[in-house]
Amino acid sequence: MKHLVALLMILLLLPAAGTAQEVSEEVKIVGEEILFEEVTDFYYTVDASTFPPYYQRYRLYTEDGTHFFYHETREGGGWPQTEENITRSGTKELGEDQWDALCGLLRGGEARVREEYLTDGDAGPWMYIYWKGGEEEGREFFFASREKEVLFEEVCEEMSTEQALRVRVSDGTHTVLYLLNDSPPARSLYDMLPMDVPVENYGRNEKIFYPDQKVDPSGGIEGDGKAGALALFSPWGNVVMFYEFFDAYPGLYLLGQALDGTDEIEQLSGTVHIEAAEGSAAGTSQ
Repeated sequence: MKHLVALLMILLLLPAAGTAQEVSEEVKIVGEEILFEEVTDFYYTVDASTFPPYYQRYRLYTEDGTHFFYHETREGGGWPQTEENITRSGTKELGEDQWDALCGLLRGGEARVREEYLTDGDAGPWMYIYWKGGEEEGREFFFASREKEVLFEEVCEEMSTEQALRVRVSDGTHTVLYLLNDSPPARSLYDMLPMDVPVENYGRNEKIFYPDQKVDPSGGIEGDGKAGALALFSPWGNVVMFYEFFDAYPGLYLLGQALDGTDEIEQLSGTVHIEAAEGSAAGTSQ
């Protein structure tokens, strides 16, 4: 993974924080007063009141001496976001190098006594750290620098997608790369690949195609979505590629989201070749 290869080198260039100042009991420095071998849980959550709603959680935790990374994305539908809105999730065991690299991004951050001051509409991120012997409710975490926070987000996003199912759609000139969610209909479509099918214009914001076989909608995730979404319209059996925002509709199930090429969707024409993209792997969710 490219970020983790270079991560330790980058950390050497980032400024340390909190080492030269007097620290009160209200604040503990992670990596100094809270040792990483004592950390049991770290949560990073974004819960955005956007349209459509969006929820992202990353979790680092340790069980019986083994380190894990968990990710969960919830999209579409309305508020509140529930487990029925989960579009992607998974758990990954971390090697010592990966754990050390992620801990390096947390090093120097401040663990402050928790305060309930967040206002309505705040999207976060909300970050909390727990450790052996620490307060039961945990402490609120603050990165030592914005650079470390951004890099943490990038590494977690890469880890959450590196083994997920990817699909490439191309007419030979225009190409769209999709990341599929964890739903049974998305898996069903993926298992049909590769295929060559005509693409058609439909409506004001979408292209459609009909798979070689009918996709079973059972277990599908209903909801609205943003530009770049891939969806199944079960009454007709067609797959929809949206290039603008769309509303929820009975029988419309989310399959995935474009990673690249959203602006190419509207230009697709003729026959498209649909195939599993390099880097796809099965069995990422637990």
